[in-house]
Amino acid sequence: MAVSGTGFYPSSAQNAQNYINVIRRNFTPTLIYQNVRKAKPFLRYILERASKPTGGGFSPITQPVTGQTFGNDGALSDWTGSFTLPGISNPIQNAEWNQALYIQPVVFTMPELSLLEGKNADPFVVIDVIKARLYDKYQSVLDYLSGRFLGTNSSNALDFLGLGDIVDNGTNDANYGNISRASNSWWNAKVYTNSQSGAAYTQVLYYLMSFLNDTNAPLPSLGVVSYSVFYALMTSFTNIERMYIQDPKGVTNERSYEIQALDIGGVPHIVDPNLTGTTGYYLNMDHLDFRFNPDFFFKMTDIADLQPIGQLGFVQNLSVAGQLVSDAPYTHMQLASMPNTPLA
Repeated sequence: MAVSGTGFYPSSAQNAQNYINVIRRNFTPTLIYQNVRKAKPFLRYILERASKPTGGGFSPITQPVTGQTFGNDGALSDWTGSFTLPGISNPIQNAEWNQALYIQPVVFTMPELSLLEGKNADPFVVIDVIKARLYDKYQSVLDYLSGRFLGTNSSNALDFLGLGDIVDNGTNDANYGNISRASNSWWNAKVYTNSQSGAAYTQVLYYLMSFLNDTNAPLPSLGVVSYSVFYALMTSFTNIERMYIQDPKGVTNERSYEIQALDIGGVPHIVDPNLTGTTGYYLNMDHLDFRFNPDFFFKMTDIADLQPIGQLGFVQNLSVAGQLVSDAPYTHMQLASMPNTPLA
């Protein structure tokens, strides 16, 4: 409904409707999303830097792994040079994953198409709702992937795996990659629950050092935390430490500081608004990637006619398929009950 009776425009008593009937609105030719979508930094990192195509076949993602040596059967010998022949062992087994397939249908009717994109319609259309819908469906797919990659698929075997399945010790995913974590402790990620006190960043540093002490893994590539955790970590540094975090050129000119990523113990921490709660994930990105199926990697199908089911309209499907996997879960760490500050 057009707004009337404000500014120098007529009110209802001044025949506003008569003018509205013959004068078009002056639309701004853009559609602005109002607090609908959140940024997805972790998903962007995965799609841009940690994605690999995978082939077809059954269990298309198959990685031989072993958590045992082939045996150390060496021994000292005497003057005779005698030794005992060892038995032959083969501790290798396969980690296997199937791909998940996500389909986002896009539907529009012939009357809608005629109204927005039909003959002689262009001069009257500023916002093409069909194009906006296509874009929105694409964003919906990204939202879904972001939520799944930061979560767990324990309730749906058809779903994508997430950090809750990968950085786990059997609580969420007892048979990760079809390998039992209860029977193969080397297939577990390190899971800690914070019980430290003191400055927030020193609490995290304690568990990073514990992780290096408890495993043979290298230092994680990055930590992914929520805003409440990130804020607590950021504000736990002393004033002089904050000074060195900022751009040195600005120290003498300004008193504020800006942080894009927080470094603790050599691990950059990024904040993802789609991750909530107080659990953080510390990841080795050399052992985490999205194995995507090129046949369904953000592919849009051809337009299909809906008339056979009794509707003048069309449908297209946007699809994505693959799986988020790690070939070495022990190189990742989960830290629960991280220091946090409730935000407004």
